[in-house]
Amino acid sequence: MEKDSTIILGVDVGGTKVCIGLVRSDGEVLQKLQYPMRYMAIADWTEQLKEKIAQLTGTSSSTQPFCGIGFAFRGIVDYQSQILRSCSLLALDAGFNLCAELRRYYGVPVYIENDVKAATIAEIQYGIGRKYPSFGCINVGTGLGLGIVCDGVLWHGSANCAGEIGTCPLIRRDGNLDRLENLVSGMGIGQEAQRRLARFPQSVLSKGDEIIDGRTVFSALKKNDPLAKSVVDDFTYALALQMANLESTLNLGHYVFIGSVASNSQFMSALRTCLKKLTYPAFRWTASLNVTDIGAAEVGLKGAASLFLYSSGRIFHP
Repeated sequence: MEKDSTIILGVDVGGTKVCIGLVRSDGEVLQKLQYPMRYMAIADWTEQLKEKIAQLTGTSSSTQPFCGIGFAFRGIVDYQSQILRSCSLLALDAGFNLCAELRRYYGVPVYIENDVKAATIAEIQYGIGRKYPSFGCINVGTGLGLGIVCDGVLWHGSANCAGEIGTCPLIRRDGNLDRLENLVSGMGIGQEAQRRLARFPQSVLSKGDEIIDGRTVFSALKKNDPLAKSVVDDFTYALALQMANLESTLNLGHYVFIGSVASNSQFMSALRTCLKKLTYPAFRWTASLNVTDIGAAEVGLKGAASLFLYSSGRIFHP
């Protein structure tokens, strides 16, 4: 089968599942397949991936229809050398190069990027970046991350760690120093609610066996639960303060949110209100806040595919 120059294989690697799919350069997902993510040696994982790709396309390595492969990986990626440097999802091997192995096996270019940065590239190609050359892409999901685009170019930083705002310092109400992600994320907000349970014995979150996470906290907020309100208020203020500092420093002008927490309209409304309250004579929030219109279910897959287009010089910002 002749390779189609408009079809890319996207591989979105998350904490619980892997999603692979054939994506056209215009963003249309032609077909996709999901399977559970399991911790194993990276070489074994790569062999499993090859089997899943064959299952997806129904063809052998030499007759695959795609012209290239893009990976969106949770972890630290050395963008320049195209190597996965750190990842809690796999047992890495310094002697095994994922991209090099798949280039050899399929005979096509292969690129890899951190998942949030890949989603940011999807926004350049298919989302907010079509209108604005500079913007920030904020992922508030299980964790917290930021993709930074300046004049159409994704900013990696000197150590490929630009946008790792989850590691920014957070001073808690008790004066202890923590990292921002331990409050501002789906996992963090659930853990914070757990820590405050003893102070709110009548909270709906203290009843039942349901796991306390971002979803349950925001569900309780709809019922005017005092514990949920206490946690979400601190969550929102901490994020708003970080964003105000980002805008004062980078002046990006536009922000787009991805991730499960950002899809909550109540949270976005509270964030807008909080940002307005942070206005003072030397600073006034004027940047736009947006929620991705790419689709939460496919932003990772489209990010992986658009990474290939971006890295091979096929994305040209307006």
